[in-house]
Amino acid sequence: PALPSLTRGSTILSEDCTTAYMFGGRLGAEARGGTTWAGQFSTDAVNWGWSRIGGTGPPGNFWPTLQKMPNAAGVWDGETLLTFGGWDATGPKDEIYTYNIKSKSWTDLTAQARGLTNSTKPGVRAEHAFVAYHGVHTPYIGQFILFGGETLSGFWNDMYAFNPRSLVWTLIQANDANVNASASNRPGLTAYHSAIIQDDYMYSFGGISGYGAGQANGDIWRYHFVTGTWTKIVLTGSVPGTRWGANLLLNPADTTKGVIFGGQVDVATMDRKADVHTVSLTRQSANDPAVGHCEILSAASSLQPTGRRQAGGVMIGSRLVIFGGQQPSSLQFGGDLKDAWSFDISSRQWQQHNIVGPLERASPAMISIGNSILMFGGVTSVPSYDYRFDLWSLNFQLADPVTATIEGQSASSAIAGSNSKFTINVKNMFGEVKTTCADSFSLELFGQATFSRLIGSIAVKRQGEFCAYEASYLVKQAGRYTMSIKTQDTIIGSAAAPVEVDIRPSTTLPRNTLIRHPADGPPCSGLLAGDLYTFTVVSRDAFSNRGLGGDALFVSASRQADTVVGETGGPFSTGLTPFLTDRGDGTYSASLQHTRAGNYTLNIMIGSVHVSGSPFTCEIKAAAVVPSVSRVFGPGLTGSAAGVSSVFYVQTLDKFGNNITDTGSDEVDVVVEDETGTEMSDVGLRLVDDIRGLYQILYYPFEAGKRVFQVTVNDLQLPKTSPVAVEAVFLGFSYKSKALSLTIALPAASFALGFLLQLLGPALTRIVLGRKSGRAYLQGRIKGGTSPMHSGSPSSTNSVGGLLTKDSEAVNNMTVMSGIEGDGDENGSNVGDSPEDLANQQIVAELEAKRQLVEGLRAIGPEEVLARLMEESVLSESENDNLAELISHGDLRVLATFDAFAGEPNPSVEDFDELIMRLKSLCSVTEIAT
Repeated sequence: PALPSLTRGSTILSEDCTTAYMFGGRLGAEARGGTTWAGQFSTDAVNWGWSRIGGTGPPGNFWPTLQKMPNAAGVWDGETLLTFGGWDATGPKDEIYTYNIKSKSWTDLTAQARGLTNSTKPGVRAEHAFVAYHGVHTPYIGQFILFGGETLSGFWNDMYAFNPRSLVWTLIQANDANVNASASNRPGLTAYHSAIIQDDYMYSFGGISGYGAGQANGDIWRYHFVTGTWTKIVLTGSVPGTRWGANLLLNPADTTKGVIFGGQVDVATMDRKADVHTVSLTRQSANDPAVGHCEILSAASSLQPTGRRQAGGVMIGSRLVIFGGQQPSSLQFGGDLKDAWSFDISSRQWQQHNIVGPLERASPAMISIGNSILMFGGVTSVPSYDYRFDLWSLNFQLADPVTATIEGQSASSAIAGSNSKFTINVKNMFGEVKTTCADSFSLELFGQATFSRLIGSIAVKRQGEFCAYEASYLVKQAGRYTMSIKTQDTIIGSAAAPVEVDIRPSTTLPRNTLIRHPADGPPCSGLLAGDLYTFTVVSRDAFSNRGLGGDALFVSASRQADTVVGETGGPFSTGLTPFLTDRGDGTYSASLQHTRAGNYTLNIMIGSVHVSGSPFTCEIKAAAVVPSVSRVFGPGLTGSAAGVSSVFYVQTLDKFGNNITDTGSDEVDVVVEDETGTEMSDVGLRLVDDIRGLYQILYYPFEAGKRVFQVTVNDLQLPKTSPVAVEAVFLGFSYKSKALSLTIALPAASFALGFLLQLLGPALTRIVLGRKSGRAYLQGRIKGGTSPMHSGSPSSTNSVGGLLTKDSEAVNNMTVMSGIEGDGDENGSNVGDSPEDLANQQIVAELEAKRQLVEGLRAIGPEEVLARLMEESVLSESENDNLAELISHGDLRVLATFDAFAGEPNPSVEDFDELIMRLKSLCSVTEIAT
């Protein structure tokens, strides 16, 4: 709403303790008026809500008066206010206006009052005293008393009574300009004085008779309305001295005394006081001080207001309350103070009230109504000379923000999600325990990290006959909060600052508790035996707040029939060494370390309830292979027989004894020696990689004797095996090693073919088997990768020779190289040394043709070899089909035959003949050997 104009020296008065009215005032050299303002207020509100009241009112003026208009019995009628006089731009005024509160309308009585012929009018007046008569002397009951003041022509000391109903002025005492300051029968010319009425007496204190030096006085004059006489009270004791702009107030707690505060000593000096005096006005018993006895109550101390003039003042019981004024260094009229103080007459102590509200001002009008102090207007010199137009209400029985205290744990900490309560203990602005509960509070919490804002509630909580309040709030998000409790729009507490509140998480809720794995990846990703695996458990409550630690967190891990258990603060039991560390911030570091590979189930529980993400599986794989602990074992190491396949195994292990489970990741070599350490070539080998790092060694001894196997893993030799006895199968035949090399665990048909070859003689044997003094060796190797010999060949998988890749239908990651190495000419043709061989020209021609065929068979797989041999009519279609069938089933005898051919670095014609002979011998096989 719109606000009233700027005013100076306004006077206000309330009609019923719920509404105060103000009128007019002076704005610089310009009079302001024509409008009346009413401020509605209640006893639990400090700041007013202005509402504008329409209608044409009196012009604005400086030093207006505003009083309740009494009826004929001297009692206010509850709806009419009256104002008289003041000062506008043209000078002092004599306007008379009434204002009706109910009809909200002004009535201008000026012309009517001026027209009365039976009235002796005072004329214009400002800086005057205009007070309601409260005595019992009949002529003045229900009237106002005007005394002194200032006009453009000077100062006055006349006195009038004004009847607000008849508008008749009655002269009580005429002006007498000749009365000097030393007169004993009446006061001299006076303005800026202070007056009160008690019973049938009016008391006037101080003032000035002009604006020159020495024109201030410190007298107290008493006028008796019954006798119509003035009496200058003889002041004794601690006399205040000359003062103007001081406050003379009646003490409600002791109506025999008046209270004097502050004021300026003289016009020409800036000596302004802050002392408090009492003066005896009447004497009701012999024990009372003599009339005029003065006593100074406020001794100089470190806690007292600065000296001032024209402060607003009002008495509340036995307390003097002042606000603002002009300090000694200020201008003559402008106010530069905005502090509020109270002085306890009983304890003689000052108390400063840090009340946020009105700005700097002097000459504000202050009255008390019920439990409230009303203050309006005034003039300021900050930052320049200006007039205040604001109206303020201060309920002194409301809780004083400065002295209010909070009590209870929830005032500093609480649990998230709980309804937290604490007590607010309050006193009024004077430090008295309150008996009435009409205060208004607000409670707000601001999240320091989240910037959230929450509102609490405050309710009355009586403690016997005294008043207190209960504050409550509910916050779900944990963290540090700033709590601000306000009353009268001011934060409570001596520091007038918010307090910090720690909202702690509530009870941990398992379903909200989280498991965080490293890099937020899958559990136990890439975990090997012996590795330390660490993950984090984050406890959370029902509102997803992270806990503070101390939860009954329980962790168990199980592998097959094994179970290990760990609890907060201690290691796991035997086997596993994971443990939990409570970090004290709602997170737990959980570590798992185990040397036994396998799948483990981890359970993370609070009490008997799984947390989110529990249980989970943790796969621990074997660590890197350690050849020194790898094992060689199997039935083929206890004995074998020539022509019969035997088997043993190489199991690669890590340092903890776990089987290596990464297929083809290690290089395994097998070398066959005799008992003297000489490498032997009469044993065929095949290596098969199992899915758990188990390598199967199939060997085919061709001759009887003792053989030793030297196994190396990743180029590190394992201990040699004990000699293996190989029993003879064919005894008493020459060239049995060559014959046996054709059989390789063949059935009876193969043995018959071998026996026939022995009868054909040395020449045929050399043609078929190749070498007369060959040193055969066979070596097996398994290693992951692609065969360089067969790289890019469609049949490179499951082929022979070189390095073989994995085939889902065949042996995994296998390379077997075998061959028979012997003498040959510089062209690489293997022609025997005997004359018989050299003479056999037909054989030589056949060898040349076969050599060309061999060149085309060196780098193709078994299936392609068979197809090529059928094209060259070396194999019949039926032989080709039989052999292809055996290959498709992974027959070891056929594959070993191809190994013997392809294992040679430079296969010769003799090697080719040996291949053909062995293949044909296998065409009649009906039982597959795998």
